[in-house]
Amino acid sequence: MFRRFATLTSAALISTFALVAYAGGGLKRIDTPDVKFHATGPFGMKIDGAMNNLSVSEEGDKLVLKVDLANLKSGNDTRDEHFQGYLKQKVAKLEIAKSAITFPGDKEEKGGEAKGKFTLNGKSDNDFKVKYKAKRTGSDYHVQGLATITLAKHDLKLCKLGDTICVGDTVDLKVKFKLRQE
Repeated sequence: MFRRFATLTSAALISTFALVAYAGGGLKRIDTPDVKFHATGPFGMKIDGAMNNLSVSEEGDKLVLKVDLANLKSGNDTRDEHFQGYLKQKVAKLEIAKSAITFPGDKEEKGGEAKGKFTLNGKSDNDFKVKYKAKRTGSDYHVQGLATITLAKHDLKLCKLGDTICVGDTVDLKVKFKLRQE
C-alpha cells in the first residue's frame, strides 16, 4: 500500500514540475529534485517518504514529467518491496499543456493551479490538479508544487486480504526542483 502512495506522490510531483517548467524554450533539470509524499495508515500512522528521479521533457505542446517508482523510499524496506508488487507499471507520468502554465519573468515569482493528465498504475486522471509556484533568476526556474493523489482513480486498493498495513485513499505530494532554460 505504501508503494502505491509513493507512486502517486511521484506523479503529483511530476505534474508540478511540468506546470512551472515551460518558459518558451528547451528546459533542463539542473538539480536533484526533492520529491516527498505523505500518507496515513490505520490509527493515524504517518507514512512519509521520498523519491529523487524525475525527468522533464517537451512533447509537442505539452510538458511531460515522469518518475520511476522503483526507487521509492518510505523508511521501511519491506513496505517498499510490497508496494512494488501492487504496481502494474513502474512509471508515473504527468502531461500538462504548456498553455496551462503561467511563467515568471526574470526576478519574478508566479504561481497558480493547473490541470493535466496524470497516469499511474495504467490508469489516467485527466483532471489532475497541481498547485505550483516558480521563481525565475536569470535562466533558472526554482519550482515548487503540491498535489493530492486519489488512489482509487488508479485502481489501487486500500487493503488486500492479508495486508498488515493499509493506507488511506489519498497521498499528498510536495516537490521542489530547478530547471534551466537552454
